[in-house]
Amino acid sequence: MRPKHFLSLSTYTPAKKALFIPTIQAEVIFGRPSRGCDGVGICQVMVEPIIEPLRKSCDRTKVALFRQNDFLVFQFQRNQLCPCLLRKQFRRDYFLIAEPVELPEEIQFHLEQLPPLIQPGCYPILFKEETIEILIQL
Repeated sequence: MRPKHFLSLSTYTPAKKALFIPTIQAEVIFGRPSRGCDGVGICQVMVEPIIEPLRKSCDRTKVALFRQNDFLVFQFQRNQLCPCLLRKQFRRDYFLIAEPVELPEEIQFHLEQLPPLIQPGCYPILFKEETIEILIQL
């Protein structure tokens, strides 16, 4: 049974092919801020230079962020996600964000003045062959 604040994919329509979609590369740390970044959800989004880990990490990964219509899209490359992270964070067809997540000013500015916080909720996930996308309705 889905939580009552679930966002349906019926409100999402992929954008027509554009010549250029502004995208910013970042790093996501998974978990809940109140639990020291433990658990499910997004704990933190960072834009600082990403240092390549020696091995895949199960608590953080690279992400591409872009706007598509009225959505902020978090696009993860499947080959960058460890199996444990896939099972823990992406086991349902929605992604739970239980606490507000702060977006760095650089992301807000580069992606057309986004709101400073992602609000708690259940957001749809698109599972594609090479990527997994979380769709945050703005």
